[in-house]
Amino acid sequence: MTISISSAEYVRRGLLKISSSNVLGVIDTLDLRPTGKINPVIGVPLRNLQQKRDVQTFASTAPIAAVKAVLEILALEPMEQIIEALGDNAELPTFDQMSVAIDQLVANGSTTDDIVALMAFAIGEEFPAGPHCQKLFEERIEFSLPPLPEGVVATTSFFTPKVVDPAIKEQRQARKEAQKKKKKRN
Repeated sequence: MTISISSAEYVRRGLLKISSSNVLGVIDTLDLRPTGKINPVIGVPLRNLQQKRDVQTFASTAPIAAVKAVLEILALEPMEQIIEALGDNAELPTFDQMSVAIDQLVANGSTTDDIVALMAFAIGEEFPAGPHCQKLFEERIEFSLPPLPEGVVATTSFFTPKVVDPAIKEQRQARKEAQKKKKKRN
């Protein structure tokens, strides 16, 4: 019996598999100043990653759009190479064609990080080759993905839920009530 894993989890686990130095090397080349060109849902987590240097936390908890953005950058070159390797079959490859193309990329010098970024991105973007990439992750030990850290709830939404301490909430309510009473007196 196989357990269904969401595409978001493949994306997160794929980024966890890629070496932190490769991820941070790519992140360090990005201009993430708040210019309005980058969506804050993506830009803010990437700036946090640049500052905190914690790829594991980023991959596990950042909005999925930000994680996909990093994978897209890492997958650009391997994507071009696999399209070339697949040729006419690039739009709708079979599993065997995809497997041979991956082997060809490895033979031509692509690293495991390159291949993992490519396959995780294909799954995340729901490309036609995505199911073949899932099967390759399951069948090939060199591409097997690490699990998400224990206790981490990976959200797939753009926003992380805000957690408010009940004591602080009570203080805020008391302050609001005091302000209302003060306004009524005036």
